[in-house]
Amino acid sequence: MNTMLNSTNVPNIYDFLKENYGFSQPVVTQLIEKLRTAPNSEIYVGRVTGSSIYRIAVGDLNLPYVLKFRTPTERDRFMMSFEKICMDMGRQVIKSY
Repeated sequence: MNTMLNSTNVPNIYDFLKENYGFSQPVVTQLIEKLRTAPNSEIYVGRVTGSSIYRIAVGDLNLPYVLKFRTPTERDRFMMSFEKICMDMGRQVIKSY
């Protein structure tokens, strides 16, 4: 069952994105808003092999957020945590890139 972001889990994902990884405020805001406004949409994710890039698309595979990390190891730590948070929220995570 998919659930919408609410006052309980928005701060958690916000802190995860902003505080733990230092993404810019616009990126964090846009991604959270997309997750909030598309509560039944699949979350497409994937890492770019041989780089430190991770892509996230909510509902539309053609409109990804492209996140760049300092190292592939940092990207992989983020990837595992982000996907777990999404699944814990009841979202379907599809590895597609």
